[in-house]
Amino acid sequence: MRYREILTFPIALRREAAQPLHEQIADQIAAAVETGTARRGARIPSTRTLADLLGVSRGVVDEAYDILHSRGYLTVRPGSGTFVRPEEPVASRPRGAVSGTRRWIFDFRPGQLCGEAFPIRAWRAAWRHASYEVPAAADPPALGMPELRRAIADHLAQTRGIVAAEHEVVITSGTVAGLRLVLEAMAGHRVAMERPMPPALLRLATDPLNGFPSDVPIAVVCPDGNRPLGMVMSAQRRAEALAWARCGGTLISLNRDAVFRPEVAGLPRLLEPGAQTVLVGGFGEVLTPTLKLGYAVVPKDLAARIGQLVHERGLQPPDLTQLAVARLLNDGTMVRQMHRLTHLYASKRALLPAARFAPAEAGTVLMRHPDAEAIANRLHDNGIRVETLGCYGVSEPPALVLGFGHLRDKLLRKAIEHLLDRIEERS
Repeated sequence: MRYREILTFPIALRREAAQPLHEQIADQIAAAVETGTARRGARIPSTRTLADLLGVSRGVVDEAYDILHSRGYLTVRPGSGTFVRPEEPVASRPRGAVSGTRRWIFDFRPGQLCGEAFPIRAWRAAWRHASYEVPAAADPPALGMPELRRAIADHLAQTRGIVAAEHEVVITSGTVAGLRLVLEAMAGHRVAMERPMPPALLRLATDPLNGFPSDVPIAVVCPDGNRPLGMVMSAQRRAEALAWARCGGTLISLNRDAVFRPEVAGLPRLLEPGAQTVLVGGFGEVLTPTLKLGYAVVPKDLAARIGQLVHERGLQPPDLTQLAVARLLNDGTMVRQMHRLTHLYASKRALLPAARFAPAEAGTVLMRHPDAEAIANRLHDNGIRVETLGCYGVSEPPALVLGFGHLRDKLLRKAIEHLLDRIEERS
């Protein structure tokens, strides 16, 4: 039985004060955290419960929690609730104190959890359904549980039109881990990777990808919308890539599985029988980045080697996690979530001034500026976390990369206004 949360520290609201109620709530919770009155790691009341306790609307508490999330005081554990972040915010430490984290006023990193769209009921039901299974006495099969492998194959056919006729689906611990496994199974080869690409993936490459030369044995591409630009590979370039793979190269595609891209529907798929083609993906973008589960769709002759590496190193995700994700795939939650995110990101993008921001991938925009790197450093000093295109291996055009899909609408407006004010202070 889940009990109603209790408030363990006082919150006194002054309704006649000029400061809005949501800011009063946020400030008093932050003060309780910094003074130790609110214990680190402790669960705090839900927005509904706190609204009832304080006699305010739930929307007021939602706004307060949004502020606290953005400043690093609170964290959400899907299916469990809202908790005081275990790490100490920078603001409460003496100058020069060492820590592995920092308190950010606003965090614009792309790819963060979109809490307002998270399918919490389906998530709980999936884990509950998985818990009915008696735990296996042995580790999951090296290639992954058959139920999940079938569910992923069906999901790829339904959402991307990908049919893995002469391939095997291998369960991995996420996109980066899956790509690392595939590359290790083909050890000793140069790896050319297209740009831009997230930093964690760039570290696995040895060369930038310029065309498909014969002296490069492995090429890594993101055909259906790279990060952060969202550029889709053209039909002509796809044909060149497949022709190169038929002549002995290994073509590895990274699957983006968060939103639907209508412009991709009529383009050739880069997983072809008779060619050395691989597909690597995961579900961190559509669910949560902390879900360490993904897949690699590889030729059958490569699957055995990858399975051996997984078995030797114990890299297979727990069977309970695999069963829960299989349930989310089979009951349609994953597809519904992709539709939800597609519409949500589009509606949030409409809140941003089009003249200031260039479109990029869903949930992300670019802000071009010749001094992007200097501005990013200055914003960091002011507690605003941003990235630049340089982080993704691209130097031109100089631009800030801003992820906004995880911010609720009111907080998004406030965050963008604050960002522009800080940029214009010394421009």
